[in-house]
Amino acid sequence: MNNWIITKLKHSGVRVTQTRKQLAMFLSDFDGLFCVSDMLSRFSDFDKVSLYRTIELFVQQEIIYPAQHVDGHQLYEVSPPTDHHHHICCEGCKKTVCVPCSFSGKAVEGFFEIHHSLSLRGRCSACHS
Repeated sequence: MNNWIITKLKHSGVRVTQTRKQLAMFLSDFDGLFCVSDMLSRFSDFDKVSLYRTIELFVQQEIIYPAQHVDGHQLYEVSPPTDHHHHICCEGCKKTVCVPCSFSGKAVEGFFEIHHSLSLRGRCSACHS
């Protein structure tokens, strides 16, 4: 089994528990945004505390990163993309779509290591009708 997440954890000296392994296997091919409650629904046998700790660990290890808050839920995306982008969320069906960002982070004189986030909301064409 060649899973980039498990490999990254091992190289960082992190013990690969059963919960971490199962989540790594699922997320290695996952495309899109997810929240902890999605994972709790999908993996009902997971201990809730273990799952939250695993999510925190995966954020620390830069395997996933917080992408956006929607209705009180933190949404995550797997591995930072090579192109920085934001997300727009439909207020009706909660569908999310990536939105490109051209801000380089180097354009503000006198500031360094600039990070930013942008929350976009609207209605998709299906919900707008």
